Parts: sequence; structure tokens; C-alpha cells
Amino acid sequence: MGVARQYTGTPGRIGNCRVAVTATLCSGVRAWLSGAAVYLPEEWLTDRARCKKARIPTTVVFQKKWELALGLLRDALAAGFEVAAVLADAGYGDVAAFRAALHAWHLVCAVGIASTTSVFRGTPQLQPPTRTDQAGRAASASCDAGAGRPADPGERARRRPAAERVAPGHAAPRHPQAPRRTPHDAGEDHGGNKG
Repeated sequence: MGVARQYTGTPGRIGNCRVAVTATLCSGVRAWLSGAAVYLPEEWLTDRARCKKARIPTTVVFQKKWELALGLLRDALAAGFEVAAVLADAGYGDVAAFRAALHAWHLVCAVGIASTTSVFRGTPQLQPPTRTDQAGRAASASCDAGAGRPADPGERARRRPAAERVAPGHAAPRHPQAPRRTPHDAGEDHGGNKG
């Protein structure tokens, strides 16, 4: 059930496999599995004959991996577990809706992001574009040179921090009155990953 050509972290590549989303609770001394959900690719759930043969109820709907992860986290919180921090790889960290849910639940998190994601140190100081007499928007940058300046890749390579608090570039609005829409706003993955 759920076997398809998809990415799995075990071999670190795409293969014909089944994928499970898991949640693990750690106490500093012990770790235990608190929940797991089999990821069913969308092509599985749209093939009703296949679902019937695999005894998948008709009430099961497609969920992306990050949505399954939020469900497992919601279950752990509802069961009364205290969650001090959430750790997740870039398959989850690249999804703005996943990060937004963690933020809305006031959970500290450390999530991976793709190397192609633009980030800012701290919170960018955004300003509306300067009006010009010409049609279109001014060519000036919308960030100041202070705390909100784009991260310098050369400087980052020299310092090599283990972790740094950053704001993803795609999450920041371009203009205070007109937020920028990206594929992430629709809950899609970054980097071509499905689910």
C-alpha cells in the first residue's frame, strides 16, 4: 500500500518505496515514537480500484507529508505532551504553511531549508517602493542595509555557524499593503518535491 517512485531519506534518493511520516518525542535521555502515518501518493488515492483492493477507506483523502506531520504534532499536543522544540528537514521547512502553523502554535522550531531559499538575518525592514514619474516600480532595493540586509554567502562560509535565526525571503511581503504570492503560499513544496 502506498508504494510508488518517490524520494525517501533512507537511501537519500528517489526509488520505488513506501514512505511514512513519523513523530518522535525526546526527553534528553530517551526517545520514543509517538506517531506514524503512511504517506499515500495522490495517484494512489485517485485510483479507486486500487484503494478498494488495498482496503483503503473511501474517507481517506490525499494529504501532503507536511500536513501529516502537523496532524501527528497536533495529536501529541492534544495528548498532553509538552513540546519544547520541533525539528524537521527541508522537506518540511521549505513549506511556508508548515512553518506558519508552528509559529501560530507558539512552538520553537529548527527546520532545514533548501540551499536555494533566500534568507535575511533578523527581520527585514521593508519599505514601499519609491514613486517615479515612469510607469512601473522603482529599481531600488526594498531592504535597508542594517539587520534586514540579504545574507552574504561569502561571509556565511567564513563564519560557518551551526545555526542562525533567519527569515526566509519568500515569506516577507514586497510591499506592506500587497503581500507577494508564491507557490509556498498555496502549501506547495520548494525544490520539486511532491508532498
